[in-house]
Amino acid sequence: MEKKLFDANSITLDGRMDEPVWQEVTEYTGFKRARTAATQEVPNQSFFRIIPCEDRIYIGMKCLVQDCKVCYEENKDR
Repeated sequence: MEKKLFDANSITLDGRMDEPVWQEVTEYTGFKRARTAATQEVPNQSFFRIIPCEDRIYIGMKCLVQDCKVCYEENKDR
C-alpha cells in the first residue's frame, strides 16, 4: 500500500495546526497509564497527527495536561 505524501509548503510552523492538511491525516490518542490495567486511559489525553512529506515528516501534538509539574512528579521515577 502506497502512502500519500503531502506538500511541505502547505504547512506553516506556527504551533497552530490550522492548515486543512492536518484534517486529512489520522489523529492518534487513547493513551493508557503505564503500570495499571490496560483499560485505564490517562485522564488528560494527548493527541498527535503525522504528516509525511517527500523530504520530511511533520508531527503535531495537542497535550491536554493541565499541570505539567504534577504530571512530571507522578511519572519521574518510571
